[in-house]
Amino acid sequence: MKNYRNAFLLLLVVFQTSAQFDYTKFSIKPIIGIGHNLRRPAELTLGDDVMEVLNKSYSIGKLSSPNGNENFDFRTTNKFGISADYAINKEISFGINASKYTQVFLESSPQNWLISQNKSTNWIDVIKYNSLGVHAKKNWDLYSNYRFIELGINYTSKQTYPFDIEGDYSRNGTGVYEKFINSNNPLFLNISAGISRKNSRLIPIKHELILGINLPFTYLTKVSFNYQENNKLIGTNEIKFSQTALWFGIGFPIEIIRHRTKIINTPKEPKRIPEKEIKYEGKKINIGENIVLKNINFEQGSDVLKNNSLNELDKLVNLMKQYESINIIISGHTSNEGDRDANISLSKKRAESCKLYLRQQGIKSKRIETKGFGPDFPISKTNKEINRRVEFKIID
Repeated sequence: MKNYRNAFLLLLVVFQTSAQFDYTKFSIKPIIGIGHNLRRPAELTLGDDVMEVLNKSYSIGKLSSPNGNENFDFRTTNKFGISADYAINKEISFGINASKYTQVFLESSPQNWLISQNKSTNWIDVIKYNSLGVHAKKNWDLYSNYRFIELGINYTSKQTYPFDIEGDYSRNGTGVYEKFINSNNPLFLNISAGISRKNSRLIPIKHELILGINLPFTYLTKVSFNYQENNKLIGTNEIKFSQTALWFGIGFPIEIIRHRTKIINTPKEPKRIPEKEIKYEGKKINIGENIVLKNINFEQGSDVLKNNSLNELDKLVNLMKQYESINIIISGHTSNEGDRDANISLSKKRAESCKLYLRQQGIKSKRIETKGFGPDFPISKTNKEINRRVEFKIID
């Protein structure tokens, strides 16, 4: 718990000293996960019986120790952790994380060996450890969700072994003797990707679905298995237990600070004087009135403007240049055909395409907001074509 507390306090200090960022968002995220170690054969040092670490590493329930007598109540996922993130903007964030891992290794030998009172080809070893790390995250917009990729590096600490990882399981000089050799506190890369969702049918709150891989720089724990027959050593395997694993997890981001803005030595903008009368195409328009931009067309199913749309956008450019004190919102709308979330995303991107053209003609970005409403505000119940439109309105 001390490691977790120190990690959390360190992140708060980093946030407090990062006032140069104009926009910040601080969130914490509990994570649970389960996965599989990648298969790794033993290193044969004597004899010909090569043991193998099977592609099974995590379980939920009760496990028996290698001697078949001891029960270990193992009722946890393999990974439970928490991360704290600092978002520079909507696309890039940095953070630290702390996790507790429980890894279950099932070893198998091609021959039956005497273990206590029974013959078996399988052994079980369990290793628990803590991990502290730092990571960077990149987001991409996907309809109403976000895709992301995360790259981190973690340090391993405080290994424990719920089962004795060393013991003599032979009888009358015949059987297996497992010996602990050494352990490391390795660094490992944590590469993950996933999707962030506001909600779903199964999970009605904001969550992240994550697929990741752990890639350590060296092994975690090293043991040897010595095979004896009539007190004679006939074979030895060395196994290096590794953190190399594929895993699936789910996280639940919780926003702590949504926005925080700090302006240092920035002069105030002069107060705008509202225009007395604003005309567009010879007609007076009011602040807050929705105006449909005629003849705005896009390539089918995309946000690419067709060339015949530029004349209408040029009229809007002239309006913005004539009335330099006004700001506008450009909104995209679609028909109700297809998936609603996909339509909302497409309508937003189409509004952004119009904004980009205005910026290219010299209109400042801060004077233009964009929104995508998809099919939510139709202007006709029967004509789907006119519901596919782009509008603008003056906000001040």
